[in-house]
Amino acid sequence: MRPLLAAFIASTLLVACPVQAQDTKEEKIEAVLAEYAAIEMPAYDRNRASEPGYRDEYIKARQEALARKVEVSGKLLELDPSPEQLMRILPDRWSLMTYQLGQRDVLNETKKLIESPHSSVASEAAFWYATALNRFRAGTAEEQVAAAQAFMRMAPEDERAVRLVSSVADNETLSDETRISLYRSVIAKFPNARGVGYLSGKVRQIESIGKPFELAFSDAITGREISMSDLRGKVVVIDFWATWCGPCVAEMPKVKELYERYHDQGLEIIGVSLDQPEDKGGLEKLRAFCKEREIPWPQYYQGNYWNSEFSTSWGINSIPSVFLVDKQGNLVTTKARGRLEELVPEYLSRPGPEG
Repeated sequence: MRPLLAAFIASTLLVACPVQAQDTKEEKIEAVLAEYAAIEMPAYDRNRASEPGYRDEYIKARQEALARKVEVSGKLLELDPSPEQLMRILPDRWSLMTYQLGQRDVLNETKKLIESPHSSVASEAAFWYATALNRFRAGTAEEQVAAAQAFMRMAPEDERAVRLVSSVADNETLSDETRISLYRSVIAKFPNARGVGYLSGKVRQIESIGKPFELAFSDAITGREISMSDLRGKVVVIDFWATWCGPCVAEMPKVKELYERYHDQGLEIIGVSLDQPEDKGGLEKLRAFCKEREIPWPQYYQGNYWNSEFSTSWGINSIPSVFLVDKQGNLVTTKARGRLEELVPEYLSRPGPEG
């Protein structure tokens, strides 16, 4: 096409179809928010659960939808919206990046926004920066502690500090003094917050090492009275578990094998059940399980699921959780899970209370 003809056609089109004015910043922001809200998470179709390949198909579609949410919410950050607009998506965005998608970019992104002049954005960024540091085990344990403490200073009334500090203080590379200080700082500030009772139990775990472990109860299976004072001279495994707990059930054959191998040498096991209350069938399920699986050791049925007083008093918020008590009746460790093959024969070889 000749240059003059091309220029004439282009000018004619411009007159016929004038360029529309660019959307305003607010319009762009609202468009992104609408695009974000329109993203639908795939629903799991239980009717297709047994269909070959369906689970992988569902997981892929879900991950794609989550990634789309992060992609679209990233557009909003580039538009410099108001704090109110940002707070409509930032918590969800950073949660997805930290937990579902494992995107470490969340660290740089949140760190920059901690200096935001808007308190709501800055404190939210501080929470997710500290959470992501802990989740990805980024930086040193001390840096993770400092980030958690910074969040507590920025948002002194935010009860999410309970969960955050609990996760950070579980890092056993920290000194016991630091861990106890962290737990107690949150206990003092949020005495009535949900989950804070477990933190008192975490302190108890640390402070009770080397001290007598006390427990007395009626065996849920046989009805006979069991007391730790009667088990002096034995090495005792305390197994916090439940019949509904998949990992607990999966590990039971190994625990049985250990019992059969070492029971005649002085090993005892006590199961501490976190099964449902009796009116929900918890006790019946416990008894049926022990009968079916031929579990020979006594069971302390607490009867109140996660809210059971004894396990909560010991800070048990995940199971299986395994303690070990030596022949003197003293607590050796609250972290015996996965180490019983090593610990049991070691402590059985040690002298008893008269030795």
